Amino acid sequence: MMAAITGRNENDLVSYESTLNGYELCIQDLNQIPNIPQAIIRNSWEALAESYRSYAIRPKEGSKVKGRVYVLTERERELVKNFDFTDLGWHDEHQVKVSSASNAGTLDVVTDVLGEGQDISHVVDGLAYSDFLNHKETTLKGAEKAREVFLEKLIKEGMYNPTELKG
Repeated sequence: MMAAITGRNENDLVSYESTLNGYELCIQDLNQIPNIPQAIIRNSWEALAESYRSYAIRPKEGSKVKGRVYVLTERERELVKNFDFTDLGWHDEHQVKVSSASNAGTLDVVTDVLGEGQDISHVVDGLAYSDFLNHKETTLKGAEKAREVFLEKLIKEGMYNPTELKG
């Protein structure tokens, strides 16, 4: 998924297995997502939109979520924020500490957390869950399209050189 969001080859991404303590993993249905991101998803997912669901994390004492921490450039982090609709009120950026399985220590990282006051469908086991809630290929194509649209906007604004992410 991160390769589709960032445009980087999966083999070139540096990541670590990790555990986020004090957070729970939730599922939101499309109608629980804030209006602007919901409208964008409805438009881009078309016929599949009504079945769209999304994972989100939120603070919950005593809970844990396993996942991966990726080492990203600032531009790649902007791409993740764009994909997560962070600037449109769906998620909030949080500084958190995770336990890393590979270096046996804690890492300070930035992650996107469900915006305050949002409804969820239900909580799922944060230690055992499927990577994709929705059709995998549609999800990956959506991530690639979101990246392309975001970068095209930056090119038009003179804020991005297309060779910046190459290499």
